This record gives sequence, structure tokens and C-alpha cells, in this order.
Amino acid sequence: MEQDNTVPASKRAITARRARHSDCGESLLSFSSQFGRQDSLSTTGLLIHLLRVKQRRQHAENLLKLLPFSTSILPAVDGRLLSKRECQAFYQRQLHQPFYPFELTSAEIGCFLSHRKAWQAIVDQNIDIAFVIEDDIELDDDFYRGLALALAHMGPDDLIRFPMRRGRENGRQIVKAGKIALIEPNCPGLGMGAQLITRGAAIKLLKATEQVDRPVDVFLQMFWLTGVIPKSVTPSGVHEISGSLGGSTLRQRKPVLQKCIHEILRPLYRRRIKRLARLAGRRRIPSSDVGAR
Repeated sequence: MEQDNTVPASKRAITARRARHSDCGESLLSFSSQFGRQDSLSTTGLLIHLLRVKQRRQHAENLLKLLPFSTSILPAVDGRLLSKRECQAFYQRQLHQPFYPFELTSAEIGCFLSHRKAWQAIVDQNIDIAFVIEDDIELDDDFYRGLALALAHMGPDDLIRFPMRRGRENGRQIVKAGKIALIEPNCPGLGMGAQLITRGAAIKLLKATEQVDRPVDVFLQMFWLTGVIPKSVTPSGVHEISGSLGGSTLRQRKPVLQKCIHEILRPLYRRRIKRLARLAGRRRIPSSDVGAR
């Protein structure tokens, strides 16, 4: 489902933001001009939406109106409908070290395949830059400022994240405008709520994820395997609101014993990943800053 393009994208975004954030003292009219440069870069929005989750449909359609470029709904891969053969062809445990300590659920496999579907669409449709967003996201005014900053500093193989949890990432600062910064995290954070992805990055990610052994956000932390070094906008202006939309489609209730084991193994795994990220970061040459196009 595509939004109405009879009104300029930047004007639609400004109008939507004014209606929703009327208490914001700063005028956003001058800011709208910063979106002009993205038109020549063929930026397209892809909103991943699980069609059977009816309570999220209206919110997904509202998100289409809030984004300052043409955006369409990309039907998510429903993990419930995957056959055992399809899961086994894509998911294999313990492919990479450190080994991921938990078995993926069908929902997590479906989520990973949904993002691969978005990456494949970027390649097939020859999209220069795609903004891939999930259907349980809410945006505030910081998002539009961060988006303009990110678009102005995108490299040909970049993936720029909009983290949903503020203050969880730190690393080398690439550029800053006001309170919004673009950084190269020492260890990329978790969550796949919103990202800008270039065609070059999508090609690399598709090649690196023909078979996987962990969730998509966890896999993307391993930039030494994917060849794609994530960058992040902070603060991002992006918030997860799955709780108000019927709950997460990924989380499942676990028996008490399994939950206790999970709580023990998860921090151990995360420490290993952070250590490997630091080591990999020291061994490579820092990515060069890309000037505004």
C-alpha cells in the first residue's frame, strides 16, 4: 500500500509532525529543506508488517503518512507458516563462534527472513537507499533531524541504525548537528526497528546470511562476518510501542527453569560479542567519513 504522492514528501512529513507534536517549540519549516537531497538518491521506505496481526494495521498505515518519502508495506514472513524443511534450509545451529546459546523460534526465523526479503527488494528494485521500518515503531521530532543527518553522510555500503534504546551505544563520533550525532558504535546494539540500508549493504548482507544461526539483530552485530559496519543515529527519535499494539510477536513465555538458564547465558554471550567487536574494531582501519552528497 503506497501513500498519496500528490503532496510533496517533505510537506507531508512536516504537516504530520506539526499535528502530532504541536507542543514542540522549534519550527520545523526550515528543516524540511534538508530532505530535498534524498530525492536524487532514490530513497524508498519499506514497512515490514505481519498481515495477520490486525491490531497493528492502522498504526502501520499511519506510519506511511509520517515518512518523508514514498513508502510501501512489505508483508512480513509469517514464521507460523514456515515448513520444517524451509526452517532447516535457512537455520542451522552453531555456524559461527561464539555459538549462540539458544535455539531460534519460528517467529525469530520469520523475522530474519522478513528482513532478508527487504534486502532482496532493495537489490531487485535497484533502490539506492531504503528506510526499513517495523510496524511497532513510533517516531518523534528527533527522528526527522537524525534522518536528515544520516542521509547527508551515507556511504555506498552503509547501514545506519536508529536504535530504540537510548544511551545503549557508544563509539567514534562521525558527525554531530545540535544534539543529534552519527556514530560508529564499538558494538552495535540490538533491535531492528528502523534502519537506512544502501544497495551495497543489502548485497553484502544477503550473501552473508544465506544460512544463519542466530536472530537478525544479533547476526548484524558480527560486522567482521557480514562486511557491513553498522552506524547509529543518537538520539534516534525511534521508540518501540509493541506493548500498546497487542504485545511483541517475537517474545514467548518460557518455563521458569528455562527462563533462569536464559538469564544466565545471555549476558555471558553478550560479553563475548562485545569483546570480539572490540578486537575486530582494533584490527581494521576506521571507515572514512563520507561527505554530504
